[in-house]
Amino acid sequence: MIAEYIQHMCGPTQFIGEIDDGNTKDVTVNIMSGGDKYAEVDVSAGKVVTWKANVADLGGRTLYLDRWRPGFLGLPGTGGASSQVSATIEFTGTTTFGTQKWAGPLVLLGGNDLMVKGSGTLDGQGAWYWKQGQSITRPVFFRLQRVTGSTLSGFTLKNSPFRTFSLVTCQDTTISGLTLDSRAGNGIAKNTDGFDLTKNDHITIINNKIYNQDDCLAMQSSTNTVFSNNYCCGGHGISIGSLGGNTVDESTTVQGLTVNGNTIENSDNGLRIKTIIGLKGLVSNVKYTDNKLSNVKNAIVLHSDYSKSKGGYSGAPTSQVTITDVTVAGLSGTATNLYDVVVNPKVVSDWSFSGVTVSAS
Repeated sequence: MIAEYIQHMCGPTQFIGEIDDGNTKDVTVNIMSGGDKYAEVDVSAGKVVTWKANVADLGGRTLYLDRWRPGFLGLPGTGGASSQVSATIEFTGTTTFGTQKWAGPLVLLGGNDLMVKGSGTLDGQGAWYWKQGQSITRPVFFRLQRVTGSTLSGFTLKNSPFRTFSLVTCQDTTISGLTLDSRAGNGIAKNTDGFDLTKNDHITIINNKIYNQDDCLAMQSSTNTVFSNNYCCGGHGISIGSLGGNTVDESTTVQGLTVNGNTIENSDNGLRIKTIIGLKGLVSNVKYTDNKLSNVKNAIVLHSDYSKSKGGYSGAPTSQVTITDVTVAGLSGTATNLYDVVVNPKVVSDWSFSGVTVSAS
């Protein structure tokens, strides 16, 4: 048997049931009182845990799924990432999260050699947040932090309050066949990014469907990333940035990015790079190949004039972020404008465009 727990950080463990290896058990979790931040599910080494819940009303808490080392259940950083023992987490049914003004995340995943899968749906109840605007604190939906050698596949994240997936310091991990669906927020939701990547290496994101109102992919920093055969609808397209910092380091570098075979539909932008005025960084070895646009406003966007204080383009391309070795090979479909380019000529080099057949002005 695998014991399944919901554990209060800084408080006692509440035993809520057991599940046989590989079998499912309906679990309803309502943790609304107290000031605890985390709820935790025990993922035993080498075992299969199926999370099947009708309600996971954590009331401003995180569903924390962790496999750091055998027999250990803890917060990120407390045990290190030393375990090579695999575990499987499966989502089935519909899990609906409670609502509260906080930064989240609603789900936090950490560990090595994990398989997270299932046909289930996680519902972040975004409508409660969207109607209150951007001034309130909204939770990130699903964060991967120091995940290594793992796969995520199959399940659905619905109605994201804010950014949907945040990947931070992860390695050698593949995300495939997911549906990120915040279509209910069209016309009202903001900042519902699909995938935000920071300081990762060798991440593959393939064959996913993303319906949102902001960047489908937002590369803040990371190396050796593949974003392939995804469907992006309703947002701001596939983006690098906004990027820039005081120095050129792992937090300000996007290097080795392949964007291949994606479809971008009903979006503000197709392919975009935006860097921050006055700041440093590096964008290099970026390849956009055989992507398709449909009803996009701006097909190719390259800007060195993004102002964080303004929250938009300043018109003065003073960014010191180097943008070099960028290839667009094969871009088709329809857009209103083909190019929107405002860059600092001192920091750009080695751009190549071929096979661009977009019907646009």
